[in-house]
Amino acid sequence: MLPAEASYSWENDITVGLDGMSWTYTEQYSDSRSVLYRAFIDSELGDNDGFVSAWEVLKMDTTSRAQLLGLLEGNMDVKINGSSDAIVVTGVESDMSMESLGPVTKEDTIVNMYEVHYVFEEPIISLGDRIWFLGEPGTAVTIRLPDNIKVESTEGIDNVSIDSGDLGQEVSGDFGFTGEAVIHFEPDMVLHLEGEEDEETPVSSVESDTKSFGSLVDEIFPGFTDDFLKTVRGNSLI
Repeated sequence: MLPAEASYSWENDITVGLDGMSWTYTEQYSDSRSVLYRAFIDSELGDNDGFVSAWEVLKMDTTSRAQLLGLLEGNMDVKINGSSDAIVVTGVESDMSMESLGPVTKEDTIVNMYEVHYVFEEPIISLGDRIWFLGEPGTAVTIRLPDNIKVESTEGIDNVSIDSGDLGQEVSGDFGFTGEAVIHFEPDMVLHLEGEEDEETPVSSVESDTKSFGSLVDEIFPGFTDDFLKTVRGNSLI
């Protein structure tokens, strides 16, 4: 866990398909916060020599992804109609910034990306009519939905906007003060009827993660903590 003063700044990009979804986190450290980030890696995971090496960044990557997976196994951050029983996390990928390397004291901006992959055991429209997400309060979020799902309403998303495109609707805004967001949806009957007439109508879905990992325990994204999860539980939108 990073020291409290090294606060995070990140964005959430979520793509929901009929059979699964992906959630990409982009975190950024700049100025003095990047120094704190490097200092944490060097002192807690490295040899505390004032320089962050490649093996220390790799260890940070492995440790942080393992922490994220552990949190998701105990507190899933997505549910459909109040349940995560039919949702399985299949893997976590990461892209660690090379700007983490070098002297601890440099203030170059660090941008890391983590992508979590989920699979639905049944098509989302068979599981329910609302999907719930748990993110960091106040952070930007974009949620893309498949083209045969229509957004009815949203909860917990500040400054929300809903745009329609060829590939489906896109909901954007910021996670509210609880970090919980809910999208109420229904099948798009117009597209459904068109699909019955034309079997070649494309159906959007997110492919499950096909990359193999040494161990699921080695996968995660830093940023969620048990304290944060316990705090938001008190005001649930589920």
